[in-house]
Amino acid sequence: MAQKVLIIGGTGLTGKEIVKALVKDKDIEITCLTRPPTPKNPTSPFLTSLQIPLLPLDLSTTTPLSTLTTALSPFPTIISCLGFSSHVTELRLIDALAGLPLTRFIPCSWATPCPSGDIMLLRDEKQRVFERVWQYKIPYTIVDVGFWYQISLPRVASGKLDGLIVLDAGDKFGDGKAENLLIDKRDIGGFVGEIVKDAGTVGKWVVCWGERIDQEGVFRVVGEESGEVVEVRDVSFLFPFILLFFTGKFDRVVGCVREAEWREKKLTHAFHPRSPTKV
Repeated sequence: MAQKVLIIGGTGLTGKEIVKALVKDKDIEITCLTRPPTPKNPTSPFLTSLQIPLLPLDLSTTTPLSTLTTALSPFPTIISCLGFSSHVTELRLIDALAGLPLTRFIPCSWATPCPSGDIMLLRDEKQRVFERVWQYKIPYTIVDVGFWYQISLPRVASGKLDGLIVLDAGDKFGDGKAENLLIDKRDIGGFVGEIVKDAGTVGKWVVCWGERIDQEGVFRVVGEESGEVVEVRDVSFLFPFILLFFTGKFDRVVGCVREAEWREKKLTHAFHPRSPTKV
């Protein structure tokens, strides 16, 4: 019998990739939670085109917690892709899940591996979510992913890569020789399908990636494949001071330095590697 999975945030950059992969998996039956449609905000055409079951539900405080709990109870596996700006909503979601006989809850992480504590603001906000999950002893799997290729490639003069790039990554940090984990965002959904079907990943922190490569290696490959000169901007010296000038927060500057140091360290999580998708 197919495993019933509820996906929350299935129209975002990460959520959409997970939906597209799991809808093809015969061992998984997915439902997508959506905001109740209105004339100004109808249901996403992406979701309606897939003809999958939808659960219209408002996770905000306007909906009683008991109503949320009842609506979520039929789903043994719940995946959250709510996004960084919705961590307060996710905390309320977790409150609603407390006490339900879940098989597993996958909170919204989908970030690069990094310890908490004034290194990466995104990571610290997610830590609050993880701690709420642990507080209620909810069965979980936390899934981190490598840096997307789509935010790791520098642009070239011809613009031939622009259709693949979400964020220009022509800034080189340090000497550019610290290895990083990279992943094509289109591969994330396939990893999630494997994780959901693997009972051994319950209670684990899993990292998914396609390739280990440093920035110098990325610049070299882009240059070779495009036949163009890659313009690299060395910002390693100026960036912390620019950040200090605009924010006035010295702790964030220290955080940038710590993050750069962390990238030099060996990762010690449980890994799910596989070959990357060729762009």
